[in-house]
Amino acid sequence: MKFIIITLLVVNVAFTQQRKLPDCNTIILCIDSETYNNIFTNSFIKDTLFICKEISTTTNKESYKGKYFIGKSATLELFQPNENGKFGDKFGDIGIEFKTKKIGEQLELIKKARKQGIALITDQIKLEDSIPWYSSIKLHDNKTNLELSTIEYRSEYLEYLGFDKYEITHTMTYESFNKKLSKGRTYPREFSKFESINIKINTKDLKLLEEFCLLNNMRKKRNAFGSKDFTIYYTIDETMDTVEIVNLKLRLINTYKNREINISKKVVLKINKKSGTFFFN
Repeated sequence: MKFIIITLLVVNVAFTQQRKLPDCNTIILCIDSETYNNIFTNSFIKDTLFICKEISTTTNKESYKGKYFIGKSATLELFQPNENGKFGDKFGDIGIEFKTKKIGEQLELIKKARKQGIALITDQIKLEDSIPWYSSIKLHDNKTNLELSTIEYRSEYLEYLGFDKYEITHTMTYESFNKKLSKGRTYPREFSKFESINIKINTKDLKLLEEFCLLNNMRKKRNAFGSKDFTIYYTIDETMDTVEIVNLKLRLINTYKNREINISKKVVLKINKKSGTFFFN
């Protein structure tokens, strides 16, 4: 997970007792260098839509630098290609990261996967090899450029941020989490959360996507997997040997007039009322 501590703004209010649905609070994209260099230059993007940060992070696993669009309850993380050989370093890499709402829900997913015969990889991530940050689970057999993961913050990290024992052991709503980090300040931009992502994928890779989404209690629809707040749409293309992003739709807090922002030759951002959609060529 490529993220920053202080500006971290996550966790949706919605919580379903019957079907525990993790939030999709982070999407990771490795984009071309032209788009990466241009992404913060538009004034409407950096002054109205997003909190924009270029951040370097070091964990016990790796060090990385990226550009971040930080929203009210989600973050878009952007990286440019490099030779480090880690996920997120190759052009076209896509990461979709879910987060549990309560400590212990990840263990329930692990037990569910074990019963269904699904092999998982578990990683324990520390900040600069010291503070336990979060644990991450991914599908063991996934060799594609689409990485799906479910993370859960460690109690040590939440304690480090100032949460007390009661808060740490109970469902983490957006209000309670953000109140601690922002000290009650109102989110100053317009990016609220992710609405959907649209991808092209072949049938073989679709099976892995389906396995992960159903494990996380998303519902299968026609050409989509969805929860209450987030949907993954897909188009099957057997000519594809990698997964390709088509567009990424965001929810805005307020309504805006239609406008189109050409970020680069490969990426356009279109605003329509309360939504913003990145289109990838």
